[in-house]
Amino acid sequence: MGNHVEHIYQKLGVETRTAAAAVAFGAADLANPRVADRESSPLETPLC
Repeated sequence: MGNHVEHIYQKLGVETRTAAAAVAFGAADLANPRVADRESSPLETPLC
């Protein structure tokens, strides 16, 4: 099973499970029109 996971990491261009999850969540955000159409994320928006 380890070789299978390593192959997936290689395809994603990552080395850790956390990085793979971040790539997956990023792809999910791009697939969601409500998120993909935003001009900036809430973290980029100034608070004041």
